[in-house]
Formats: sequence, structure tokens, C-alpha cells
Amino acid sequence: MPNILWVGDITYIPTWAGFLYLAVVLDACSRKIVGWAMETHLRTELVLKALEMTLAQRRPAGVIHHSDQGSQYTSLAFGKRCQQAGVRPSMGTVGDCFDNAMCESFFGTLECELLERSSFRTQAEARLAVFDFIEGWYNPHRRHSALNYLSPNEYERSNRFAGRINMPQSDARAQRTMAWPYSSPSSPAPYGAPLARLQGLTAPPGHAPELPCRGRGKCLVLQWETVQHGRNHKLNTVH
Repeated sequence: MPNILWVGDITYIPTWAGFLYLAVVLDACSRKIVGWAMETHLRTELVLKALEMTLAQRRPAGVIHHSDQGSQYTSLAFGKRCQQAGVRPSMGTVGDCFDNAMCESFFGTLECELLERSSFRTQAEARLAVFDFIEGWYNPHRRHSALNYLSPNEYERSNRFAGRINMPQSDARAQRTMAWPYSSPSSPAPYGAPLARLQGLTAPPGHAPELPCRGRGKCLVLQWETVQHGRNHKLNTVH
């Protein structure tokens, strides 16, 4: 079942402009990357952003978050956020990569299928490439033998896990959807003006709607906000 065990870890992405660091949260049931974040530093904020994205998309109820004993995961800020969200942190032994093998396996796939075949001049290029790999290939299409040769998204749909992966009911009502490129205070959007700003676009709870994108068919809306009782609830995800 989803939301029983999450595993998280950090890797680096080399670019001509310096290293970019990627933190991910992977659901052990479906192998889906349910949360991720990229930054140019290794501070605790990196793993907190990945966790926040996961919490925005999932409905954790006593879920275990397993990681190594990196300083980001042992920090007070990360432990406090897990406590607030009802997430139970778990950590492996020091220096033991096998204890978090599922996440290491994803990083191996990322390196083999993307990083070894690419050279990034800028960190913006790397951000877009990693985004396309995770949300455009790995989650929706990349097949796994452990999942009966289904992709993570297909596995979750075929096994009818919607009750455990939807957003909380209070956040799933009266959705208004807006989509724009990835941006953060420390890393501006790599391609300028917003792609689209759509009001009244809805989707089933827990699912991001699709919209036409110029020259690229359909794009998933991975950042949206819900409106309930006059208050906006922004989900910390990215396009």
C-alpha cells in the first residue's frame, strides 16, 4: 500500500556552472518519486522542500520516512516538521548505502539514463532535464519488473490506491488551478514568463490536471492552489 514507507536521499548533478543537488522522496510501494527538490546548496531546506512537496500530494497517516544519517535528516528542523505532519522518521546505520537501496537504485537509473548521456551548461538546463526525467518519463512511463512491468503511475492506478494517495478531502474541494514554470527565491524560473494561468480548471482529487503546452503536446500542472472558505492553500510543487 502507498504511504506506508517513504525513502529519501540526496544526490548531486554536475553542470558547467557547478553542482546542483537533488533531494527526492520515493514511495516504496510504487517506486514513484512523490516529492523532490533541487538547490545549489546542501542545507536542511533542500530536504524540507522535498518533504513539503510530498505532503502536499499525499495523505500520510503514520507513514515512515527512511533515510541515511545525513545532517539534513538528523536536523531539528526536519524532525520537527515530521512530527507536525505525523511522519515517523527512520534512519539506517552510518555509512551503509544498502540500507537505503531503493533510493540508491533510483539514483543509479537517473545517472545511467540521463546524467551519463547529458552535459549541462547551466543549472537551469539541469533543472529542466531532471524535471522532464522524473515527471515526463520515470513516474508515468518507466517500467519496473517489481511492479509487473508497469510504471509507477500505472501501478497506482491499476491497484486502485486512490483512497490512500489523494490529497486530504479538505484540500481537494473547489480547486482553482494555476500553472507556471519552476521558480524559487534562490533560483528564478529558467524560461521567463508564466506558461499559463488558468482559473476554474479542475481535476479529480489528488491528480494534477493537464493543459496544452506550445510545441509539447500536454503538460502536467504540478503547481496549483486550492481555495476553501476564502483561504488559499498553495501546494509546494513545481511545473
